[in-house]
Amino acid sequence: MMEKRIKMLLLRHGGYETARRLHQSFQDRKLRKRVRSFQETGFLALPGAVMFEPTQRCNLRCRMCYQDRAALTGGDELDSGEIGWFFKENPRLRKVTLYGGEIFMRKDLLDIIRSLGPYRTVILPTNGTLVDERRAADLKEIGTIATVCVSLDGPAPVHDAIRGREGCFEKATRAVRSLAPFIPVTVTAVIQNDNVHVLPEMVDLCVSLGARKIKYEMERLYGEERMGRARREAGLGERDTAIVRKGRTREYPLETLRAVLGECLRRGRERGVSVTFDPPFLMERLDYCYRDGLREDFRCFCHGFAMGTVAPNGDVIHCHVLRKVFGNIRERPLAEIWNSAEAARFRSRLMENNLTAACENCSFLAHAPRRNG
Repeated sequence: MMEKRIKMLLLRHGGYETARRLHQSFQDRKLRKRVRSFQETGFLALPGAVMFEPTQRCNLRCRMCYQDRAALTGGDELDSGEIGWFFKENPRLRKVTLYGGEIFMRKDLLDIIRSLGPYRTVILPTNGTLVDERRAADLKEIGTIATVCVSLDGPAPVHDAIRGREGCFEKATRAVRSLAPFIPVTVTAVIQNDNVHVLPEMVDLCVSLGARKIKYEMERLYGEERMGRARREAGLGERDTAIVRKGRTREYPLETLRAVLGECLRRGRERGVSVTFDPPFLMERLDYCYRDGLREDFRCFCHGFAMGTVAPNGDVIHCHVLRKVFGNIRERPLAEIWNSAEAARFRSRLMENNLTAACENCSFLAHAPRRNG
C-alpha cells in the first residue's frame, strides 16, 4: 500500500516530521473550509474517513480510561458480514480507524479487516496484549494496515501499574517488536501523573524495539463539573456521553511538563525517532492544553465534521466522547443519517458554543485565532 511504503521510507530516512506538519496544516485548512460551507448551506459533504468501533469490550482497566464500559458494552455488536456490507455500500470511506475498547477482543477482527478491501487505509490502535507473533504475521499477510498504534506508558513497573495488570508491558513490547519490521508502528504514551517523570525513556525503548515513531498524548480530564458543562453546551443527556468521571487532576507543574517534553524531542532527534503529540499542537499551545483553556482565546473546530464515527451496534454518533446518536446503519443509509436534521442541529449547536468543555485536548480539535469583532 502506497501510504504505508511512503511512511516507512520517511521514518527510516528522514522527512517524516516535515511531511506530517504539512499534512496536518492542509487537513486543518480543509476542515475550516468544510465548516464554513456547512454554516452557509446547512449541508455537509460525506466524510472520507471513519472511526469504526467493532467493539467497546476491553481486557484491561487502565487508570486514566474515561470510557464507561458497563454503559458501552451492553448492546448488540455488528457482525463481520454487516460491517463488510457497510463498507461495500460506502466506497467513499477510504481511511478507516478501527477503534475500541480493545479491538482484538473481536475474534473475527482479521475477517473484518479483510472485508474492508485492498484500497483503504487502515489504522489499528491497540493495547498490544493480544498481538502475538502469529497475529502479527497475519496482519502482515493482509497487507492493508497503514499503522498500528501500540500503547506503552512507561517502563514495565510503571506501565503495568497504569494498565492494571501485571505482564502488560511484556506483551505490548512483544507486539511492537513483532510488527515493526514490516508495518509502521506508533508507540503511544498517555501523559499523566504516574509517568511524567519517565516519558523521555520511552524514546530509548522505541529504539530498542525497532519503532521509529512515538506519540505523547495529553491525558483528557473529564470531571463532574466539566462533563456537566459539556452536556449543557451540546444539549446532551447523561447517556450521550458514557464517561466515567474519576476526578483526576494534573499534579505535575507546567514547567516540569515543558522540560520533560523538550527532553523527549531532544532524544528523538538524537536517536532517530519521530516524536509527535496529541493534540498535534501540544507544544505550541502547551500552557492552554495544560489548563484546558484553548476555547477561551481561539476559534475551535472539530474533525468530527470530516470523519464519521460508528458505534459497535451500528449507531452513527458524533464522536467517541459526545455520543449523540444520529441514526443506525442497520436501518438507514449513511448518507441519509449524515445529513439528517438531527445531525445538522447538533453540529450547529457545537459551532455556536465553540465546541464543548469536553473537547479540550482532543485529537479531533483544530483551532484558529479569533477574528476581531
